[in-house]
Amino acid sequence: MTKSMMAVARSAGLVLAVAALAACGGGSKQRTSVPPPAGSLEYSFPYSGQTDVQLATPLVLRFSDPLAASQDPAAVTLKGADGKSVPVTARFSGDRRALVLQPQLPLQPAQTYRVTSTPLQGDSGGLAFPADGLSFRTTTVPTGHGPGEQLDGDFRVASLVPDGERFQVTDMSTLRMTLSQPLDPATAVYGTTIKLLDAAGALVPATLLVRDRGLVIDPDDDLEAGSDYRLQLTNALRSRTGAALPAYERTLAVAMTEPRSVLGTHLRDSEGGQLLSPLSDQIINHIPLLALLLGDDTGTDVTADLAVELGYTVHAPDSVPLRLRRGTVLTGTNAPIVVGGGVPAGFESGEVTIQLLTDATGYMVPNGYSKRSDSPQWVHLLMDVAMSTEHPEVNAGLNQTLLNVELVGTAIREGDRLVIQALSMVTPQVLGLETAAGLLSFSIDANDEQGQTEPQPPSALPSPSLQSWTPGEQLGQVVPGDPMVLVFTNPLAADTVAEGIRVERNGVLDEDASVRVDGASVIIRPGGFGLRHGEHYLVQISDRLTNVMGEPAVPETLDVTLPAYASGDRSPLVLTSYPGFPCPTVPGSMDVAGNLQGTCVTPKDWPAGDQPPLATLPANRPIKVRVSQNLDPASVVLGEACGEGTLRVERIDEQGQCLGVVPGRVQLAARKLEFVPAQPWQDGELYRYTLASAASNAQCGSNAICADFGAPLQTAMLQTNGDLAGGPELAIPFRGGAYSAAVALPLANLPTQDVNSNFRIDGNETKAPQAADGSYPVPPNAVRLEGNGGAGLVSQVNVGCGFSVLGKPESCPQEPFIYLTGALDVDVAGWDEAAQAVRVDIWPTQLLTTSVPVVARAAILNLEIDTEPMVMRIRYAEDANGQRSQPVTAWIKSGADGLPELELELDLLLDAPGLTPPLSLSHDLKSYPLNGLKLRGPVRFLPDGRAQISLVSESELNIHVDMYNGAGSLAKAYLKLPMGGVNLTYINAPLPH
Repeated sequence: MTKSMMAVARSAGLVLAVAALAACGGGSKQRTSVPPPAGSLEYSFPYSGQTDVQLATPLVLRFSDPLAASQDPAAVTLKGADGKSVPVTARFSGDRRALVLQPQLPLQPAQTYRVTSTPLQGDSGGLAFPADGLSFRTTTVPTGHGPGEQLDGDFRVASLVPDGERFQVTDMSTLRMTLSQPLDPATAVYGTTIKLLDAAGALVPATLLVRDRGLVIDPDDDLEAGSDYRLQLTNALRSRTGAALPAYERTLAVAMTEPRSVLGTHLRDSEGGQLLSPLSDQIINHIPLLALLLGDDTGTDVTADLAVELGYTVHAPDSVPLRLRRGTVLTGTNAPIVVGGGVPAGFESGEVTIQLLTDATGYMVPNGYSKRSDSPQWVHLLMDVAMSTEHPEVNAGLNQTLLNVELVGTAIREGDRLVIQALSMVTPQVLGLETAAGLLSFSIDANDEQGQTEPQPPSALPSPSLQSWTPGEQLGQVVPGDPMVLVFTNPLAADTVAEGIRVERNGVLDEDASVRVDGASVIIRPGGFGLRHGEHYLVQISDRLTNVMGEPAVPETLDVTLPAYASGDRSPLVLTSYPGFPCPTVPGSMDVAGNLQGTCVTPKDWPAGDQPPLATLPANRPIKVRVSQNLDPASVVLGEACGEGTLRVERIDEQGQCLGVVPGRVQLAARKLEFVPAQPWQDGELYRYTLASAASNAQCGSNAICADFGAPLQTAMLQTNGDLAGGPELAIPFRGGAYSAAVALPLANLPTQDVNSNFRIDGNETKAPQAADGSYPVPPNAVRLEGNGGAGLVSQVNVGCGFSVLGKPESCPQEPFIYLTGALDVDVAGWDEAAQAVRVDIWPTQLLTTSVPVVARAAILNLEIDTEPMVMRIRYAEDANGQRSQPVTAWIKSGADGLPELELELDLLLDAPGLTPPLSLSHDLKSYPLNGLKLRGPVRFLPDGRAQISLVSESELNIHVDMYNGAGSLAKAYLKLPMGGVNLTYINAPLPH
């Protein structure tokens, strides 16, 4: 066929495509000769039979005629699998042709929902609704990291599009699969465990993308029409739970789409938010990011010119294939970042880029609800996109890959224009912590009076360059096991990483390094483990790393050495236990009726202090524990029966008797472990998790969880322990709870001077550094302790150094500090209108300190007393009955500079189990109340996207240490924490997780 004949054929294809649309959905104002039949439903989102529907999806119903003003929206009901109605909020579109129902709570995962209706009345009579209603099925847990990720049954291929049945496989198809469970990406290797073979059995060159439950094969070139291809997935593919995928093979017969036509289209301007989608009644071409961390008003308006390829309708008259080329870019407007929807973060997103990582492919099909001649066709379009932003603080937290994004819409003629309206629900991750929900309302215009017949390649983005990276220069802001995260200026081609990034560890190629791409980020775990102290890393970025359109990266070499620290001289301690408080309890002290976890184990005759409340764990959260030293993975053995294993998760009765184990899996990192149950926790049910240890004869992996240097878990820090001692089992009971919409934010006390968490400052660690003016300000995660007089035998007290022979306090400004080791689990609860602030709930835990010498002046004697490591227990807040059962409330507000700051007040219990006063005296630093510590400080976002909270005390606190024997009090040492003497600095984990 000559070029002129090809052009004629392509033009004819364009005419036929538009004619087909006109025949199945004209909508022209001149169409008046044939009166339409009775009104009916024309469109729904989700459509009947749709699967993998996001849990925050609204229900949209679009009718051929306006609903009557008297129509009660309650006539349409949404019911779950149990037959119960789902409470919804209903609204009509401006033209009353669409009814939008928003569930008042997220839908349940992996459930089938049905939509039914009693008779509906339109302006011109009754409106037909499918007699059997319409149904759809929701997705499993969106991120694949929480309880219930196995809800959709055995590990299998849940769907394939196109599959040759519902949708035809064509020469321009991209193959998209959704699995029933999240896939372990390390097992997904194209050409080995995943293959697309041509008729001769040769591997088809293609790009493979994997994320959570999505798996996409995008052939580098068009498939050969008329040929059969074989798709093969082997049983070496594994889910994140370790389940093997049954071997899967599918023969795909490829249909022809040539000669194709090209429609030049563009996203319509919303005219400042004035134009609304006729489907959703929301602003067109606006991507909202509805997230608790960002509020309800963050979003971006997108623009783009799109070249849509249409298949030749003669080959597929009832299902016209369409395609958008890989690399196509949608550009979004700047979005201000507002914490919790009410507190400006002080920076903006800059220009937002959304780029197609693969060919977006889909179909235009006849309307499935209505046979009216003027009903629109339906459009189905599946795409894989990467989102990135201009400014680094936002890009590090929002850039990511989204696979199998499904647009569902209508195509109809409006005069000489083809107009496509489509909806899609996207669920990007925000800061790696929260799944945002955004309903996209696309409105696309195409003018059929154009002669374009050849698709033009999408415009290329500039060469990707490194924008930020972790750890960068902030070596003190990571802990062992954290990944290196490299954030680039635009999305990367995943298949170029192997050649484009070289990782060396300690001078040799790191063949065990895990390297993966997520949008514009590269996540590297050296050694497959993550960062380690005392190791040298070299990351070489070459121009073989490219973006999606093949533009080479700007070469760069990253050279970082994490300082070496002494290790192996202190057992691991539990820093946070969620849910519950990290103290072993006295056997039999759990009080379910009294809502008490139990009495913390202390030395004999030591006041136990507050009894922690019985915790509640939301249905959608895992158990999370963080420790102070690197764990030995082999020592963490999940119990498969009551009383077995070093990590046990059990159902219990009110007496604490085991009723059976909870199925699930363990996720381990260097200094944390998580247990993810196979099913969500049941509201009101009692559970218990146990971390095994032993005070004597500890055997790693048998009766104790251990550090990687063999020391057992030290659980009872309120007791006097040897540095390498174990302790009693840490068993924490809890109740299952309802779904929580709050965002769980794990924070670490970083940076810290006690880097190796052995509760002393070693030779290669530094004490408080001197400022330029010669002073010694309180460093992060440290407390200045000062003497404040005495009573009885003690006349004066000095901290860090003693007194001259004349009794004058000596000066040692670098010494009077204790340094903290700790972490926090907090919930960001959202904007509080009454407080005009974002509420943050802090779950109490314990902070561990180094020792500091305290010198008491008794007559002419200087008595030096080392505090030894101390424990600062955060106390629960009081409830309405005065019981300490609530998390501590903190507030994020706009500070004097307009930027966010956090303020809170802590009550503490101070314990010094190793303190030994002279003369065989006893002391009262035993569950010593230290209440009313007021803290305030800025919340700032680092270039790598992490939030850093720096809190400084705004009040002075006094500590009166009473030293006594059987005869009573003999001496008192008065100490104080001065105003500004406490500095707590927190930072969240590198992003993405």
